[in-house]
Amino acid sequence: MSIDDTINRALVLHQSSALDATEQNYCAIFKTNPYQSQARHLVGVLVHQRGETVKGAALIKSASVLAPE
Repeated sequence: MSIDDTINRALVLHQSSALDATEQNYCAIFKTNPYQSQARHLVGVLVHQRGETVKGAALIKSASVLAPE
C-alpha cells in the first residue's frame, strides 16, 4: 500500500473518530518516511484532539517546516 493510500485510509478513520486506528496508520507511514509532512501535520491534529495541545502544535509546526507550501 502506498503512503497516499495509507493517508487516505487514516483520514477516513480520523473523520469517524477512530483515533487509535488513525494513529496506527500514521505510525506506519513514519516507519517508511519519518519526514512525511502531511502525516506529521495530521498526527499533530490528532494529538491536539487528545488534549496534548503543545505537542500537537509542535508536530504541526514541524510539518510546515518540512513542506512550507
